[in-house]
Amino acid sequence: MHLLRAALATATLTATFAVCSPALGGAPIAPASLDALAERYVHLVLAIGEHDPDMVDAYYGPPAWRDEAKAHRRSLDQLDEDARVLEASLASARAADDGELLRVQALAEQVAAVRTRIAVLRGERLPFDEEARRIYGVAPPRHDDAFYRAIAQDLDAALPGEGPIRERCPNWSRAIWMSLP
Repeated sequence: MHLLRAALATATLTATFAVCSPALGGAPIAPASLDALAERYVHLVLAIGEHDPDMVDAYYGPPAWRDEAKAHRRSLDQLDEDARVLEASLASARAADDGELLRVQALAEQVAAVRTRIAVLRGERLPFDEEARRIYGVAPPRHDDAFYRAIAQDLDAALPGEGPIRERCPNWSRAIWMSLP
């Protein structure tokens, strides 16, 4: 039975990698080529940053790359086309080993997130959960009102003093910070 499970698991993983990810083996992408794709991604994000000041938290690469993005501001449509082409290049990449495969997959996920961000900047409205999933790769948990009421009751019992939780919580936090040496 364990042998059958192992065989099924191996077959499932093999099929998943074959269908959902760049393939291992075949004609591998040269590391320099993968580096070039990653460099294109950085240029793309810097260019999007000219439309969205929150896009790039910190940049420590060549100053000329950021200067180029500022000097040659491109439309969101042009940037989305660049992202689409980069996405296609990554989809056709053949990784030489597992490490390279992970790198290609991670970069492809980042490019997909960037395309979603571009869509939002162009005015596309997405439900919060969908935007979180497409940009950050997470789905916010869903809970009913009873779940949150129980948390509020726990906070009410745990926080010192009287009055609304929204007032007691910051007061308690300040008291903690002020008591630290």
